[in-house]
Amino acid sequence: MDTLWEALEKYAKYLDMEVFVCSRAEISRLVGNLDYQRKMVGVDGFCDYESSLIWVYNRSTNPKSFVLAHELAHAILDRDLSEYWKNKKRYELRANRVAAIVYEKTSRILPPWFQFTPPEFDELTAQRIADQILEFYIA
Repeated sequence: MDTLWEALEKYAKYLDMEVFVCSRAEISRLVGNLDYQRKMVGVDGFCDYESSLIWVYNRSTNPKSFVLAHELAHAILDRDLSEYWKNKKRYELRANRVAAIVYEKTSRILPPWFQFTPPEFDELTAQRIADQILEFYIA
């Protein structure tokens, strides 16, 4: 594990969230809700605010630290799941942008599929949240 992963786990604990790395089947079983299970096809991580848990898929083709930074962005920005499901693409792009800034600030290469910030998302907010997430990172 790299120091970025460890720092992200510490930040999750700071937010009173636990991080689990597991298979998609385990994530689906743990989530239990059939609506969520259907929506999680192709998902590399999941943030469950009510249970204070973040799951990261153990066979993700994306870097696990990017997925965890993305889920931490959700933990900070997207507490209202009813709004999330109405605006999923927008919320996913915001979380991707925060995770990308975390990667840029720690000199890591972005995943090739990375999409840029949606125009309505304030770049300064993304920077501020990335700085919060990196609070425990020591280069």
